[in-house]
Amino acid sequence: MRLLYSFPRPRISLRYIWPWSWAVTAPKKTVAVAKKEAEPANGGGPQEKFESASRPPFKIGDVRAAIPSHCWVKDPWRSMSYVLRDVVVIAALALVAGRLNSWIFWQIYWLAQGTMFWAIFVLGHDWYSHRLTVFFARIAVA
Repeated sequence: MRLLYSFPRPRISLRYIWPWSWAVTAPKKTVAVAKKEAEPANGGGPQEKFESASRPPFKIGDVRAAIPSHCWVKDPWRSMSYVLRDVVVIAALALVAGRLNSWIFWQIYWLAQGTMFWAIFVLGHDWYSHRLTVFFARIAVA
């Protein structure tokens, strides 16, 4: 199956985007030509293909080894400080919006509060997903 583009190809290879790896074909290997052929005016050549079933040239261990060791240390105090910071920013935005009451600021407020509440949603979603995983794991063992 070929994936056709009507816009310039992205710089990142679609081979490594897992959910869509089945939709992209492998690039062709080309042989250097002695004479330089005239390129088309649009600058495009033949569609590149690659084998979607092939594995990437790196392992998950390589990715983990590239991350510094201090990034793997869990610090609950630091994590909770980020949550507290998000709550303080939400409260401050609400206070400023009530104080200014300007139609221009309400547009900014809408975007900023949406972003901050999204952060709170992600925390709750991840926590609840973990709780469900543990719950169903206990049921499966029992």
